[in-house]
Amino acid sequence: GVGNDILTISFEDQDAEPKTLTFSNNGEVWTPFMIPNNTFSLKFSSDDTGVDYGYKFTVTPSHCAEYMLNSGSTYTTNDIQIIESPHPYCNNLHITQNYNFTTPSVSEIYLQFNHLTSIADGDHLKITYQNNNNNKNHTQTFPIQPFNSFTIASTAFTLQFTTNSSHTHYGYTLSLDPRPCASFLNQPVNSILPLVPVLIESSHPYCNNLSIVQWYYFPRAVGVYITFDRNCFIQSDDSLSISYFAGGEWWSRRFVGGGFEAFLVRAGRFSVEFRSGSDGDGGNGYGYRFYADPDYCHTFQQDEGKQFKD
Repeated sequence: GVGNDILTISFEDQDAEPKTLTFSNNGEVWTPFMIPNNTFSLKFSSDDTGVDYGYKFTVTPSHCAEYMLNSGSTYTTNDIQIIESPHPYCNNLHITQNYNFTTPSVSEIYLQFNHLTSIADGDHLKITYQNNNNNKNHTQTFPIQPFNSFTIASTAFTLQFTTNSSHTHYGYTLSLDPRPCASFLNQPVNSILPLVPVLIESSHPYCNNLSIVQWYYFPRAVGVYITFDRNCFIQSDDSLSISYFAGGEWWSRRFVGGGFEAFLVRAGRFSVEFRSGSDGDGGNGYGYRFYADPDYCHTFQQDEGKQFKD
């Protein structure tokens, strides 16, 4: 254009905010750009000072358009969900999406990246959530590699994906696995148990960032026989401890790994202490599951008690 001739292109961005780009004969090079929408308006104004070539440009529908308009999802089931970027993703993205599981049984989400996931240098994927255990905000930021799986102690998170104008990669594919640890965490600290064998167990698999101490009491019992399910497995950095007071001393057994042997608690009251860290990159173990079988007459020996069937 010449003189005061102006070309304007208007559209709404991914936050539904109006945006306008203006082009005129000011000596600048008109560079390609992306509209985060499938609709735009064009306006061309010219005065009477002269004419020039005018404008000519190509409009290319982008495979990123639907993704850019996606603000996230709220899930009302406990099913695993898949979220992903376009493959490959586009340049100049500034995406914020919110995801939330609303079913009461969910208290954590296990996030696992597809093995193809890759993001170019200078681009960033950020996941932010509020930890259920301490109400503090936590952020995981992912560069090129590695894309380790992890668990968040929350039912909701915000995903932000920012890309620059250089080359792109495959992007991300992320599975969201909601996990029902709430019932486990909300067990009473002191449980008076009935006069029959009781099944005590963690969630399967267990969650990250746990620090649980729970006491169990069989009134009038002189001992409790503990028999483990053979599926029990606890990662090396986590631990299960069963403790009791007998003969004027504290006794405690610690369990890590698998293959836990049955044993006799020589008291009617015992504690179960379970601690897990935040490093479950490869997924946590099955956790623990055992029968607590009360002894009221000193009848149990080391090889007796309620047994698991194959």
